[in-house]
Amino acid sequence: MSGEVAISQGGVTGAINSNLKGAGTYIILGGADRFPYQLVVSADIKQIRELKGKRFAVSRIGSADHTATLFVLPKLGIQPDREMNIVQVGSVPSRLAALISGSVQGALLIPPETVKAKELGFRILANFADIDIAYQQNGVYTTRDLISKRPDLLRRFVIAYSEGNHYIHTNPEGTEKIMQKYLHGDENAIREAYTEIVLKATPKIPYPSKPGIQTLLDFIAQPAPEAGHAKPDDFIDAKFVKELEGKGFYAKLYR
Repeated sequence: MSGEVAISQGGVTGAINSNLKGAGTYIILGGADRFPYQLVVSADIKQIRELKGKRFAVSRIGSADHTATLFVLPKLGIQPDREMNIVQVGSVPSRLAALISGSVQGALLIPPETVKAKELGFRILANFADIDIAYQQNGVYTTRDLISKRPDLLRRFVIAYSEGNHYIHTNPEGTEKIMQKYLHGDENAIREAYTEIVLKATPKIPYPSKPGIQTLLDFIAQPAPEAGHAKPDDFIDAKFVKELEGKGFYAKLYR
Protein backbone atom coordinates (compact mmCIF):
# COMPACT_ATOMS: atom_id res chain seq x y z
CA MET A 1 0.00 0.00 0.00
CA SER A 2 2.99 2.33 0.52
CA GLY A 3 4.03 1.86 -3.11
CA GLU A 4 7.35 0.30 -2.14
CA VAL A 5 6.54 -2.68 -4.41
CA ALA A 6 4.18 -2.82 -7.37
CA ILE A 7 2.99 -6.43 -7.12
CA SER A 8 2.91 -8.96 -4.30
CA GLN A 9 2.43 -12.71 -4.10
CA GLY A 10 1.35 -14.62 -1.02
CA GLY A 11 -1.66 -15.48 1.08
CA VAL A 12 -4.60 -13.34 -0.01
CA THR A 13 -6.16 -12.73 3.41
CA GLY A 14 -4.29 -9.44 3.78
CA ALA A 15 -5.40 -8.26 0.35
CA ILE A 16 -9.03 -9.06 1.17
CA ASN A 17 -8.90 -7.44 4.61
CA SER A 18 -7.32 -4.27 3.23
CA ASN A 19 -9.93 -4.16 0.47
CA LEU A 20 -12.71 -4.49 3.07
CA LYS A 21 -11.26 -1.38 4.73
CA GLY A 22 -11.28 0.53 1.44
CA ALA A 23 -7.60 0.21 0.54
CA GLY A 24 -8.25 -0.94 -3.03
CA THR A 25 -6.16 -4.11 -3.34
CA TYR A 26 -7.21 -6.66 -5.96
CA ILE A 27 -6.21 -10.24 -6.72
CA ILE A 28 -5.16 -10.53 -10.37
CA LEU A 29 -3.83 -14.11 -10.41
CA GLY A 30 -4.72 -17.21 -8.45
CA GLY A 31 -2.16 -19.66 -7.14
CA ALA A 32 -2.88 -22.80 -5.12
CA ASP A 33 -6.64 -23.18 -4.78
CA ARG A 34 -6.83 -25.69 -1.98
CA PHE A 35 -5.06 -26.28 1.32
CA PRO A 36 -1.67 -27.93 0.58
CA TYR A 37 -1.08 -29.09 4.15
CA GLN A 38 -0.80 -32.49 5.78
CA LEU A 39 -1.79 -32.98 9.41
CA VAL A 40 1.29 -34.42 11.13
CA VAL A 41 1.15 -35.74 14.70
CA SER A 42 3.22 -37.71 17.17
CA ALA A 43 3.33 -41.45 16.56
CA ASP A 44 1.25 -42.20 19.67
CA ILE A 45 -1.70 -40.17 18.33
CA LYS A 46 -3.87 -42.38 16.13
CA GLN A 47 -7.07 -40.32 15.81
CA ILE A 48 -7.73 -36.60 15.45
CA ARG A 49 -9.76 -36.53 18.67
CA GLU A 50 -6.59 -37.50 20.54
CA LEU A 51 -5.24 -34.02 19.83
CA LYS A 52 -7.62 -32.70 22.50
CA GLY A 53 -5.61 -30.86 25.13
CA LYS A 54 -2.39 -31.15 23.11
CA ARG A 55 -0.04 -28.40 21.92
CA PHE A 56 -0.43 -27.65 18.20
CA ALA A 57 2.06 -25.55 16.23
CA VAL A 58 1.17 -22.85 13.71
CA SER A 59 3.46 -20.34 12.06
CA ARG A 60 1.60 -17.36 13.51
CA ILE A 61 -1.94 -16.38 14.40
CA GLY A 62 -3.78 -15.32 11.24
CA SER A 63 -1.41 -17.14 8.88
CA ALA A 64 -2.54 -19.50 6.12
CA ASP A 65 -1.75 -22.63 8.13
CA HIS A 66 -3.55 -21.19 11.17
CA THR A 67 -6.58 -20.46 8.99
CA ALA A 68 -6.46 -24.02 7.63
CA THR A 69 -6.26 -25.35 11.19
CA LEU A 70 -9.33 -23.41 12.30
CA PHE A 71 -11.30 -24.11 9.12
CA VAL A 72 -10.61 -27.79 8.42
CA LEU A 73 -10.09 -29.46 11.79
CA PRO A 74 -13.70 -28.86 12.94
CA LYS A 75 -14.82 -30.79 9.85
CA LEU A 76 -12.58 -33.64 11.02
CA GLY A 77 -13.99 -33.71 14.54
CA ILE A 78 -12.11 -31.31 16.79
CA GLN A 79 -12.52 -27.60 17.67
CA PRO A 80 -8.92 -26.33 17.62
CA ASP A 81 -9.59 -22.95 19.22
CA ARG A 82 -11.30 -24.59 22.22
CA GLU A 83 -9.85 -28.09 22.47
CA MET A 84 -6.17 -27.61 21.59
CA ASN A 85 -3.40 -25.34 22.80
CA ILE A 86 -2.29 -23.47 19.66
CA VAL A 87 1.24 -22.06 19.82
CA GLN A 88 3.14 -19.88 17.33
CA VAL A 89 6.50 -21.35 16.32
CA GLY A 90 7.25 -20.02 12.83
CA SER A 91 8.06 -21.58 9.47
CA VAL A 92 7.44 -25.14 8.26
CA PRO A 93 10.97 -26.28 9.25
CA SER A 94 10.43 -24.69 12.66
CA ARG A 95 7.14 -26.56 13.09
CA LEU A 96 8.85 -29.84 12.19
CA ALA A 97 11.62 -29.03 14.69
CA ALA A 98 8.99 -28.41 17.37
CA LEU A 99 7.47 -31.83 16.65
CA ILE A 100 10.88 -33.50 16.83
CA SER A 101 11.69 -31.82 20.14
CA GLY A 102 8.34 -32.88 21.58
CA SER A 103 7.34 -29.32 22.45
CA VAL A 104 4.21 -29.78 20.29
CA GLN A 105 2.25 -32.88 19.36
CA GLY A 106 0.75 -31.73 16.06
CA ALA A 107 1.24 -29.31 13.17
CA LEU A 108 0.37 -28.70 9.54
CA LEU A 109 3.34 -29.34 7.27
CA ILE A 110 3.98 -29.36 3.53
CA PRO A 111 6.49 -31.36 1.46
CA PRO A 112 9.39 -31.91 1.70
CA GLU A 113 9.08 -31.69 5.51
CA THR A 114 6.21 -34.20 5.45
CA VAL A 115 8.51 -36.85 3.97
CA LYS A 116 11.12 -36.20 6.66
CA ALA A 117 8.41 -36.40 9.32
CA LYS A 118 7.27 -39.81 8.06
CA GLU A 119 10.86 -41.06 7.99
CA LEU A 120 11.18 -40.04 11.65
CA GLY A 121 8.07 -41.98 12.61
CA PHE A 122 5.49 -39.22 12.81
CA ARG A 123 1.96 -40.02 11.68
CA ILE A 124 0.01 -38.31 8.87
CA LEU A 125 -3.62 -38.16 10.00
CA ALA A 126 -5.02 -36.23 7.01
CA ASN A 127 -3.96 -34.74 3.70
CA PHE A 128 -5.87 -31.48 3.29
CA ALA A 129 -5.14 -31.43 -0.47
CA ASP A 130 -7.38 -34.49 -0.83
CA ILE A 131 -10.28 -32.85 1.02
CA ASP A 132 -12.73 -31.25 -1.38
CA ILE A 133 -12.59 -27.71 -0.02
CA ALA A 134 -11.94 -24.81 -2.40
CA TYR A 135 -9.64 -22.25 -0.79
CA GLN A 136 -7.52 -19.49 -2.31
CA GLN A 137 -4.31 -20.41 -0.55
CA ASN A 138 -2.24 -17.77 -2.32
CA GLY A 139 -2.29 -15.43 -5.26
CA VAL A 140 -0.89 -12.29 -6.85
CA TYR A 141 -2.38 -8.94 -5.95
CA THR A 142 -1.82 -5.27 -6.61
CA THR A 143 -3.58 -1.93 -6.18
CA ARG A 144 -6.45 -0.46 -8.13
CA ASP A 145 -4.22 2.52 -8.85
CA LEU A 146 -1.59 0.37 -10.58
CA ILE A 147 -4.24 -1.54 -12.54
CA SER A 148 -5.58 1.77 -13.80
CA LYS A 149 -2.27 3.52 -14.53
CA ARG A 150 0.03 0.70 -15.68
CA PRO A 151 -2.05 -2.02 -17.37
CA ASP A 152 0.75 -2.83 -19.85
CA LEU A 153 3.12 -3.62 -16.99
CA LEU A 154 0.59 -5.96 -15.41
CA ARG A 155 -0.25 -7.55 -18.76
CA ARG A 156 3.42 -8.42 -19.31
CA PHE A 157 3.68 -9.72 -15.77
CA VAL A 158 0.64 -11.98 -16.24
CA ILE A 159 2.11 -13.35 -19.48
CA ALA A 160 5.43 -14.13 -17.77
CA TYR A 161 3.70 -15.67 -14.76
CA SER A 162 1.51 -17.80 -17.02
CA GLU A 163 4.52 -19.03 -18.98
CA GLY A 164 6.22 -19.99 -15.72
CA ASN A 165 3.03 -21.75 -14.63
CA HIS A 166 3.02 -23.65 -17.94
CA TYR A 167 6.63 -24.71 -17.33
CA ILE A 168 5.95 -26.26 -13.95
CA HIS A 169 2.96 -28.19 -15.29
CA THR A 170 4.68 -29.51 -18.41
CA ASN A 171 8.27 -29.98 -17.29
CA PRO A 172 8.25 -31.96 -14.04
CA GLU A 173 11.91 -32.93 -14.30
CA GLY A 174 13.08 -29.33 -14.73
CA THR A 175 10.71 -28.10 -12.04
CA GLU A 176 11.90 -30.69 -9.56
CA LYS A 177 15.51 -29.60 -10.19
CA ILE A 178 14.55 -26.02 -9.35
CA MET A 179 12.65 -27.18 -6.26
CA GLN A 180 15.68 -29.22 -5.21
CA LYS A 181 17.86 -26.10 -5.39
CA TYR A 182 15.69 -24.22 -2.90
CA LEU A 183 14.05 -26.93 -0.78
CA HIS A 184 17.08 -29.22 -0.37
CA GLY A 185 15.02 -32.38 0.02
CA ASP A 186 15.88 -35.81 -1.30
CA GLU A 187 14.38 -37.17 -4.53
CA ASN A 188 11.28 -38.65 -2.86
CA ALA A 189 10.60 -35.47 -0.88
CA ILE A 190 10.89 -33.25 -3.95
CA ARG A 191 8.62 -35.54 -5.97
CA GLU A 192 5.99 -35.43 -3.22
CA ALA A 193 6.28 -31.64 -3.06
CA TYR A 194 5.73 -31.45 -6.82
CA THR A 195 2.71 -33.77 -6.69
CA GLU A 196 1.02 -32.15 -3.71
CA ILE A 197 1.66 -28.48 -4.50
CA VAL A 198 1.86 -28.30 -8.30
CA LEU A 199 -0.29 -31.13 -9.62
CA LYS A 200 -2.99 -31.16 -6.95
CA ALA A 201 -3.23 -27.52 -5.95
CA THR A 202 -2.05 -25.22 -8.77
CA PRO A 203 -4.44 -24.46 -11.68
CA LYS A 204 -3.01 -24.36 -15.20
CA ILE A 205 -4.88 -21.17 -16.07
CA PRO A 206 -4.30 -18.88 -13.08
CA TYR A 207 -7.75 -17.44 -12.51
CA PRO A 208 -8.43 -16.45 -8.91
CA SER A 209 -10.79 -19.04 -7.45
CA LYS A 210 -14.18 -17.51 -6.68
CA PRO A 211 -15.28 -20.54 -4.61
CA GLY A 212 -11.91 -20.42 -2.84
CA ILE A 213 -12.31 -16.74 -1.99
CA GLN A 214 -15.89 -17.36 -0.84
CA THR A 215 -14.57 -19.97 1.59
CA LEU A 216 -12.16 -17.37 2.93
CA LEU A 217 -14.89 -14.72 3.19
CA ASP A 218 -17.11 -17.13 5.13
CA PHE A 219 -14.25 -17.67 7.55
CA ILE A 220 -13.34 -13.97 7.86
CA ALA A 221 -17.00 -13.08 8.48
CA GLN A 222 -16.76 -14.46 12.03
CA PRO A 223 -14.56 -11.60 13.31
CA ALA A 224 -15.36 -9.17 10.46
CA PRO A 225 -19.12 -9.15 9.73
CA GLU A 226 -18.64 -6.89 6.69
CA ALA A 227 -17.04 -9.87 4.91
CA GLY A 228 -20.37 -11.69 5.15
CA HIS A 229 -21.95 -9.12 2.83
CA ALA A 230 -19.11 -9.17 0.30
CA LYS A 231 -18.77 -11.24 -2.87
CA PRO A 232 -15.62 -12.77 -4.40
CA ASP A 233 -15.89 -10.41 -7.40
CA ASP A 234 -15.33 -7.50 -5.00
CA PHE A 235 -11.72 -8.62 -4.55
CA ILE A 236 -10.79 -9.89 -8.02
CA ASP A 237 -9.64 -8.24 -11.23
CA ALA A 238 -8.99 -11.14 -13.61
CA LYS A 239 -9.26 -9.14 -16.82
CA PHE A 240 -5.64 -9.81 -17.82
CA VAL A 241 -6.07 -13.59 -17.59
CA LYS A 242 -9.45 -13.38 -19.31
CA GLU A 243 -7.95 -11.26 -22.09
CA LEU A 244 -5.16 -13.78 -22.70
CA GLU A 245 -7.58 -16.70 -22.68
CA GLY A 246 -9.82 -14.89 -25.17
CA LYS A 247 -6.86 -14.46 -27.52
CA GLY A 248 -6.06 -18.17 -27.38
CA PHE A 249 -2.86 -17.67 -25.38
CA TYR A 250 -3.46 -20.57 -22.98
CA ALA A 251 -4.77 -22.88 -25.72
CA LYS A 252 -1.49 -22.37 -27.59
CA LEU A 253 0.60 -22.88 -24.45
CA TYR A 254 -1.00 -26.21 -23.60
CA ARG A 255 -1.63 -27.61 -27.07
